[in-house]
Amino acid sequence: MKEEIVILNGAPKEVFKGGKIPKEFGEQIKFADPILKRWTRKNNRGLDREPQYVAIHVNGTKSIWVIREIDIKRSSLENGEIAWTGDPIVIFTPTRFGKYKLRGNKYTTFRKLITHKSTKDL
Repeated sequence: MKEEIVILNGAPKEVFKGGKIPKEFGEQIKFADPILKRWTRKNNRGLDREPQYVAIHVNGTKSIWVIREIDIKRSSLENGEIAWTGDPIVIFTPTRFGKYKLRGNKYTTFRKLITHKSTKDL
């Protein structure tokens, strides 16, 4: 089974408690309510697939900071409302930008997320 990930962009205030990007990676990272409770993208289009995970790229950084497993039954993906299952997985995965930007919803797999050479490869 291929586990699909959707990469979404989030402002620091949507991702981190207090809205500030942590200076160090580690357990001290505190997440904001959208990461802890429910992610809603009212000003963004919904998801047109049913990925199993969300990876969140933080605007202003070149990294993905958190992965969450999606609770498909409680989510309304077509409306951009995502409910979570389990705890957030704190990660720090650099995003290698080529000439392509991460805009909209980008779908990929864990393998591509880890091994990509540029955003075009995702």
